[in-house]
Amino acid sequence: MTTERSSFSVPPSVVFQSVGAKAPNKRGKSGVSFTGVSATLFSQLRSAVIREYRFRRDLRHVSQLDKRMLKDIGLNPELYHKDLRYGRDTSWSF
Repeated sequence: MTTERSSFSVPPSVVFQSVGAKAPNKRGKSGVSFTGVSATLFSQLRSAVIREYRFRRDLRHVSQLDKRMLKDIGLNPELYHKDLRYGRDTSWSF
């Protein structure tokens, strides 16, 4: 029976890098690119637009309900827009 060392073939210079360090690419620059940053920003912007669209859609729908219906589903008739945007408090009581 032979005991072999682990087949970990990564050079020590890469293994012992600090946590925040990025390995340089072939040109010697860091791994951050303009396309990567712009894709991330575009994704965040798209998510924010979708979230705002959904909030406004829900606000239009809930604003058509009368006070009795809002109380039945547990929303405060004066502050339902705040509840829709930020969520309801979890410490509710009967």
